[in-house]
Amino acid sequence: MRRSVALLATAGALVAGCGGGAESSRPGASEAAAVASPAPTASRTASPTPPTAAPTPEQRTPPTEEVTPALTDDDAAQLGVNELGRVLVVEWHKIQDVDGRWENSLATFRAQLRTLYDRGYRPVSAAEFIEGTFPIPAGTTPVLLTFDDSYKEHLFFGADASSPHPDSAVGILQAMEAEDPTWRARAVFSYYWPYPFRETDRELIERKLRYLVDNGFDLANHTYTHDDLSELSDADVVANLARAEAELASVVGDDYRVRVMTLTQGIWPDNPDLALRGQHDGFGYEHDIALEVGFMPTRSPHHLEYDPRSVQRVQAFVEEFDRWVAWLDEEPGRRFVSDGDPAVVTYPADWADVAVPREGFAVRTYG
Repeated sequence: MRRSVALLATAGALVAGCGGGAESSRPGASEAAAVASPAPTASRTASPTPPTAAPTPEQRTPPTEEVTPALTDDDAAQLGVNELGRVLVVEWHKIQDVDGRWENSLATFRAQLRTLYDRGYRPVSAAEFIEGTFPIPAGTTPVLLTFDDSYKEHLFFGADASSPHPDSAVGILQAMEAEDPTWRARAVFSYYWPYPFRETDRELIERKLRYLVDNGFDLANHTYTHDDLSELSDADVVANLARAEAELASVVGDDYRVRVMTLTQGIWPDNPDLALRGQHDGFGYEHDIALEVGFMPTRSPHHLEYDPRSVQRVQAFVEEFDRWVAWLDEEPGRRFVSDGDPAVVTYPADWADVAVPREGFAVRTYG
């Protein structure tokens, strides 16, 4: 078995304070931890008004394929492996000049990504979250990066008109991946029509959407025109969501499946089932998860209390981001820490009563 002493030392430092053991808010005890945790932001909130330094060589860890051998129990304990821990899903909106309720300055955004990197977080795709595979190095923690409301700053091209500008969110993520392949450029973009990314040039809109799909990013249904689904009839909800996906299919092709529904303002339609699946005028949609507007790190897909209809997110305004990131490190076992093997779900033995691993996974406990 190949071993990586350097990995263990590096990852152990990254997840300091996140060793094995049950979180005091053991989800058999429901959400007790949230009582003493930062005050949550309500799911139903007003919608925003429309309109990094690269890691040093010492901070880099080897690519995933070099660090996925089976771990001994001692290794797992040292790294604090717990794939039932909470998963951080971060929600950004506008990224431009200032910090506020629905915006982050470019400097803050870069600093937040660097904070995540330094604390051992590594991005995953929507499919990897949904399916529970989490193909990241042992000792690191998955993070699902999400960007709402179709801002131009999420993706705009540089001088060559085809590569993301280095100050765009996509460009920054890709630059970090170039410095360390374990930080993969993966994120979910929730946009809406008729002007995704606040662009009016249809050809440019189509190039942006195709670029995201072709480069491993995820697109989410965020309604057709940023609509409050609770104000629509059942028929109009289905027509709205189907129209949004039919429009996307006309750009990227019918083979691309939208798996994520991002609820506008966190508000469900009167019939919640219609947010996840429906068919209108010969075009159907089927979403695997729904992203809420808040309010805390969400459950692992392998956890008893995981609810795909309520994937909770941490809003990225400075105070909310900082306190929830800190909260995840307050108690050992609170956050998800990977075993490095996408086919195995590993967790401390005393978490077995809340483990419901997804079908097809091997299970391993320790301690």
